[in-house]
Amino acid sequence: MSHLVVVILGVLNSVYAQLVQPQSALEAQGARSSMGKKGDCFDNAVVESFFSTLKRELLLDRVFQTRQEGRLQVFEYLEVFYNRQRQHSTLGYKTPVEFEQVMEHKAA
Repeated sequence: MSHLVVVILGVLNSVYAQLVQPQSALEAQGARSSMGKKGDCFDNAVVESFFSTLKRELLLDRVFQTRQEGRLQVFEYLEVFYNRQRQHSTLGYKTPVEFEQVMEHKAA
């Protein structure tokens, strides 16, 4: 694995870690955490699956010439393909954008 891929994955991991709310904040909003306790075999399963997909579909056997090129490719993969075109089995074979639209329509 190239050093740039490691850097990109490290950046994505740190962004994810910043977005995760503490358990008490989730409970205060009436939400339930999808992560198990430390050491639980299901801990971070969704994120681990995402990173596996990202590596397999975008990063494997690819060398970026610059860090900026790597960032741009990851951004395009996420915003153009992963969220708007790639169907997800866990979302009923809808894209994340389609799934959110359905959920917003149901909530209205």
